[in-house]
Amino acid sequence: MSGRKTGTAILASIAAVLFFLGAGLLLYLENAEAAGQTAAVVVKSGYINVRSGPGISYGQVARVNGGEQYPVIKQSGGWFSIDLGNGKNGWLAGWLVSVKTTQTRDENNNSQPVDTPGMYLIVKESVVNIRSGPATGYSIIAKVRAGDKLIVVKKNGEWYMVNLPDNRQGWIAGWLTEVYTVSTPSRGDSDPPIIPPTEPENPGTTPEPENGSENPQSPQKISGIDFKTGDNGEELLVIKSEGTITYKMFLLSNPSRLVIDIDNSDVNGLKDFTPNGIFVKTVRVAQFSLTPMVVRVVLDLNKPVSRVPLSGDNGKTLTITLSEPSIKGKVIVVDAGHGGYDPGAIGVTGLEEKEFNLDTALRLRDKLAEQGATVILTREDDSFVSLSTRATVANNAYADVFVSIHANSSDKSSMRGTTTYYYAPSSDPALSAQLEQRNRLAKTVQGELVKLAGTSDLGIRQDNFFVLRNTQMPSILVESAFLSNREDEALLKDSQFRDKVAQGIADGLMAYFAGAN
Repeated sequence: MSGRKTGTAILASIAAVLFFLGAGLLLYLENAEAAGQTAAVVVKSGYINVRSGPGISYGQVARVNGGEQYPVIKQSGGWFSIDLGNGKNGWLAGWLVSVKTTQTRDENNNSQPVDTPGMYLIVKESVVNIRSGPATGYSIIAKVRAGDKLIVVKKNGEWYMVNLPDNRQGWIAGWLTEVYTVSTPSRGDSDPPIIPPTEPENPGTTPEPENGSENPQSPQKISGIDFKTGDNGEELLVIKSEGTITYKMFLLSNPSRLVIDIDNSDVNGLKDFTPNGIFVKTVRVAQFSLTPMVVRVVLDLNKPVSRVPLSGDNGKTLTITLSEPSIKGKVIVVDAGHGGYDPGAIGVTGLEEKEFNLDTALRLRDKLAEQGATVILTREDDSFVSLSTRATVANNAYADVFVSIHANSSDKSSMRGTTTYYYAPSSDPALSAQLEQRNRLAKTVQGELVKLAGTSDLGIRQDNFFVLRNTQMPSILVESAFLSNREDEALLKDSQFRDKVAQGIADGLMAYFAGAN
């Protein structure tokens, strides 16, 4: 009985907090309106649900990305009704957004645009709107994504006018960007500033561990390249240099090639040669670039191969061991979607997606570790991790693959089944270079997963998810089943089903590496 009273008291306290929170938000909106401002909300992070009403019991009508901003129509009980554009609206939970006020268009924005010579910005949120004027009341004319670099033309308050890739101009909210200034010519030329590159010299590469100084001086000569066979049938490529070797290593397909780019190096007259190897057809060597000095070594491959680089002799020797493909020794980043204050989708009986994701990720970690893989988790508990951090973890670890685990949701309660997503658009050279690998990874995992879990096979699909777009290695996002379907949600609650999902993904990864280039 006392427990019931305690529970009632807690509910009363929560209701009081929500009441005052709602009252405070309403006062905030009224004050903003009185001051000639419009209110907008910015999605804090993640990929969250927009619902048809102010509560998690209402159906999902859309999903929005971290960093996106939407005008507020009204609020109720800690929820915001937002304008999604195209005549649509929906409700967002107040604890998943931050509130901002901006000047309303035209009559209330009296500040004048200021020229900004030598200024550029980099978009820091996943998807950001470009508007026709410096306020949220103006129409959306384009969208940009995290990492995009744009030249700034003018500044008006917290808004920046930028040049778009299609030669149009538009306005972007400054709080969603990082702004930089570079030196402009002393003669006052009107040429736009040169934006310092942030991408690797060779798009489409997947860098692996690098060694050596960050600021090399004069080019060092490559003193030799040898090829030999090990005691266990493996093949070794040995590269020797006068100085410390700093390199990038990546695969290209059609035909299959392993490429090693060695920075600040002179080819020193070395020539191509044909080894007597099982994995390697030819070894080609060339001075790939003079500014900067880069030596490129290309191995034309006969068959799929696993490769492990190892530095020696104080960094002056690089040995790359080639062997039959295996998951053993592979670095795999397992990402449990959502977490912390971001629950993800909510099931028809209340199961939170984040809990399924984490439990399944931990099971997958254990299964992969048993096979000799090195597994890194983006989160190991119920904590919030930003999308950019998840991608950074994988990139900094030079992972071989990235796997993000999720559960799906739909406004159609009849939807059931499993989908695996990848992303490799032809418009992005870095990602399209991995098209074959990303597609095969998704197809292999999807096949093994539905076979073991017994779910409906909804196939593989491409979608522009942040973690797929911003990971430099083959990556997939698995939607295991639908929380919005009562039968699928029951499966997602079941411990044996979770184990089947983890094992299915593990089987898919082992199959992928068994035939991987």
